[in-house]
Order: sequence, then structure tokens, then C-alpha cells
Amino acid sequence: MLNCSPELNLRISTNITLEGVQAKVSIENAQWCHVRQCAMCQLAKASKQRAILFKAFANLDLTQKSYALLTLTHRNRPLNELRDSLSEMTRAWHKLSRRRTFPVTGFLRSMEVTMQRQRMPEDKKKNTGLPVRSPDGQLMSHPHFHVLLEMEPGYFDNMKKTEWWVKEWQSALGCDYGPTVYIRKIRPGSDGDFNKAVLETVKYTVKPDDFGNGEHSAEWLYGITEQLHGLRSLAVGGSIAKLCSQKTLNKIQDTGNDDNEESQSGLLIKMTWDDTANIWKVRDC
Repeated sequence: MLNCSPELNLRISTNITLEGVQAKVSIENAQWCHVRQCAMCQLAKASKQRAILFKAFANLDLTQKSYALLTLTHRNRPLNELRDSLSEMTRAWHKLSRRRTFPVTGFLRSMEVTMQRQRMPEDKKKNTGLPVRSPDGQLMSHPHFHVLLEMEPGYFDNMKKTEWWVKEWQSALGCDYGPTVYIRKIRPGSDGDFNKAVLETVKYTVKPDDFGNGEHSAEWLYGITEQLHGLRSLAVGGSIAKLCSQKTLNKIQDTGNDDNEESQSGLLIKMTWDDTANIWKVRDC
């Protein structure tokens, strides 16, 4: 991971249209390490997955469809129990999505795991303190799903409240507590809001910031690698699976490549990573 992509070649091409100048950036000849948790490899794979999905969604008329962004959580678990927790969540999702009352015609679901941290007085949206550990000394993990949902026609005319989603998710999980659930409507016809939802759904599986310089970093890396081995980070179903197949997404996750890559012409920028300055430096082109 430390030696992943020490040099990058960026190819920048432009296209002049009636709407203005459009720029496209592609990466060439990168030496990826192919470690699943690597920040650079995660970014590269997520970028390719997003490109495939945006292309698949390009011809959709967002004014005729209803979409929502859903976040489903499970109780924080010790790192050595994470795999069991994610299996429980996957089984619960299958149970929930097959119910007759489930108001969804298609979905794009991603898995994300972050390290549980202590809440500091200055924290507002996220906790930034020291890692939390279980009574037996295990680092604590926070598993959750982000799900882009295509809703049934007319769903927002009588939108189900958050309490309904909490009850349904609790029932599917079979847990004795009300899990935290967030759901928000994606504004109809808003390309920007829809695109943000896709970007939120397809980002990283493991947060790069959790691999910091603390004494816990190696422990988290080895533990998360063992727990996530062989698990899929993205799943599609229903109408969205007809636009973008599971096979296509799996190939990118497994190999880092897709079938739609094209060679680009345009300006070539060569960059080298400087460990001392912690920045990319442009080499002579």
C-alpha cells in the first residue's frame, strides 16, 4: 500500500459543445497494489464504478422516477465479530427487500465500515476521538449500508415515515433495539441531487482516515482485511440491475478493470508522489 502508484500519468481531453467546454481526466499506466483497503485503489475502483453507473443512468428521465437515499445501521461490534455482523445485515436486507410492503422497484446498495471513535467536545457531525475498544480489548467497528432506492410510482404522495423504516429494519434484523435509520428524498428532476446520492453510495468501503499513524492502524488494517475478505461491497437489484449488471460491478471490484475503458487523446501530465512534502509533483512531460 505504501508503494501504490508512486507515479501517475493523467490524460486530459476536452470536448467543445453548445453547452461549453467539457473536460475528461483518465489515469494511465498506474502501478496499483490491488490491496482492497488501499486508499488509492479504492478511489480508482470507485471512480470506474461511478462512471459505469452514471453512463447507465444517463438516459433516465428523473422527473418520471422517484428516488431516495437510505442508510441502514447495525449495533457497533468488536472487529473480530464484524463479518458475522455484515452477514446478519445482508440476510436482513434480503428479507426486507422481498416483503410485499417494501415500496422499492430497484436498488444500489453499498457496504461501509468505519472505526468507532470517542466523541470529543468539539465534534459536531462525526466523532474524532481515540478508538473505542470492547471490554476484551478489540477495536470497535461501525458497519452500515448506503442504499440508492428507486421507489414505487406515487410513493412520495404518501411517504412512509422514518419510524416505519426503523421498525421494518429492526424486524428484518431480529434485534431487540431500534437501529438507526436515515432516509431522505432525492429531489425529482434534480441531476445534482441524484448525482450526489450516487457519489455517496459508491465511495469507499473502509474509510482511509482510519489508517492513520496511531498504534491502532496496523491492528485495524489486519483485522479489517481478514473480516472483509471475499465480501462484495456493491449490490444491485430490480430495475437498477437491468441498467447495470452485478457482473460488471464485480469485475471492477475484483480486477480494477472494466469492459468500457477507452484510450484517450489529449494533454498528458506526469506526476510523482513526494513522501517528504506529502504532495503530487509534476514531472517533465
